Amino acid sequence: MIDIIFSMQIINTFKACGIVKMEHFGANIQKYTESFNHNSCLHKKISIDSEGNIRNCPSMPQNFGNIKDTTLEKALAHPDFKKYWNLTKDKIEVCKDCEFRYICTDCRAYTERTHTDEEGLDISKPLKCGYNPHTGEWQEWSTNPLKEKAINYYKMEELIKK
Repeated sequence: MIDIIFSMQIINTFKACGIVKMEHFGANIQKYTESFNHNSCLHKKISIDSEGNIRNCPSMPQNFGNIKDTTLEKALAHPDFKKYWNLTKDKIEVCKDCEFRYICTDCRAYTERTHTDEEGLDISKPLKCGYNPHTGEWQEWSTNPLKEKAINYYKMEELIKK
């Protein structure tokens, strides 16, 4: 059986995507199992942005055609479409040490941009996560000076909390 979730939620900016906080954690056996084996955000996801571009996620930079001239089947068949589907939190820097990794949604669209693996996949911690699993402390992600370079790269200065 395949679950299909159709959403027409109005999203004013894709830059709002990827925020990690405890209120978003979900604990059920289905989510835990999927997160253990696959990427908790991108696995089996297909999106169409406001311009009709087919993407794995509306915030991801790569598109796989436009709905006007490309079928969803053709987009899914592209060799890069599923490249992040099996990237689990066990392979992502910092996240692999986190006790919440199987109940936390991962974001590959906005990362700290600090690490890549041998295949060229971005395995950096999600940019909008302020949790440090080594100390067990939460901090506001947008005010962390170590994230300033990535915040500037994504042009998210308006999201910085003063």
